[in-house]
Amino acid sequence: MRPKILCIVFKFLGDVVVAIPALRALRQHKPDAEIHVLVAEDALPLVKTLPWIDRAWAFPRTRGKARLRDSLPVIRALRRERFDLSVDFVGNDRGSLLSLGVGARHRLGLRAPGGFFGRRWLYHDAIPEAPLEWHESRRHIHLLRSLGVNQDSSLDLELHPDPCFAAEAARILPDSAIVAHVSTSKPLKEWPLEHWAELVRSAQQDGFRIVLAAGPHAREREHLAELSRLRPDAPLLPPIADLGLYLAVLARAQLLVSGDTGPMHFAAGLGIPTLSLFGPSRIQQWAPIAPHARWLRASGCLCSPDQEACTAASPCLRSLTPDRVWQEIRTMLTPRGPAPVLT
Repeated sequence: MRPKILCIVFKFLGDVVVAIPALRALRQHKPDAEIHVLVAEDALPLVKTLPWIDRAWAFPRTRGKARLRDSLPVIRALRRERFDLSVDFVGNDRGSLLSLGVGARHRLGLRAPGGFFGRRWLYHDAIPEAPLEWHESRRHIHLLRSLGVNQDSSLDLELHPDPCFAAEAARILPDSAIVAHVSTSKPLKEWPLEHWAELVRSAQQDGFRIVLAAGPHAREREHLAELSRLRPDAPLLPPIADLGLYLAVLARAQLLVSGDTGPMHFAAGLGIPTLSLFGPSRIQQWAPIAPHARWLRASGCLCSPDQEACTAASPCLRSLTPDRVWQEIRTMLTPRGPAPVLT
């Protein structure tokens, strides 16, 4: 009988993508296992099309609410699977409680800081976090070392767009273009709007089509609207609520340029060239790893990467000039052999 393994990655969208190399390494180590993945319901499109996953489960999530009426049926269904092993890659409160609730014969989890007292004892094995100096994908693989998983496994990201969205994606983005995702989850990581406006001007002047995009939340849509007022001639991607459709649209892009945000991981996983603009973020931990992923880093960043907004008199991301960014994009769009990758 095939051993059954449940992998729990209950966190945000970008965190799910960077855990995929560890899931792949586990599959390579356990080729005969039946591997299931449990993610928050909004992250399901990221994992359900992975060809080497046997089943992807969606868990309801509303921040600040337990939603027990929706959650308990999922937990009961998972318990009926009678998993031999569960692996919680995040180690947060909800992940540890889910590990306990699912009732696998053996529970492996991450000993992360914070959370309620005694959380680590909900696992049979609680592995200390790897150093923050390591890339996040490598840190996930480190959790699997007690299982004998190869610690030198590839860290390349991997995503597969759902073909059922291909026709609709072609209507939204009919022609290949540079997609500029101008928003991030918090203002700290956002490149100045006037810099984006100048980048649009340079692209259009050199005959390249550039399309502007932003996340679905109100602040991010207003950020995009403000840029559109600066550059009314630049086309905009419409709001796309379905993540599966957004991935299919992004898979048609010529290149993605963005700040430190989930779409940079999406594009890298889809095999799209990416240029990521980093400010205070831990670049060695979060820069996407893929054959055609590059990044530029601002100089003189003094803010903590954990704070919401920049408190410096002049945000460090201003030091990344539009000319420098456009020069890098032009280099990436000119075939000259494989691009360097972060190791």
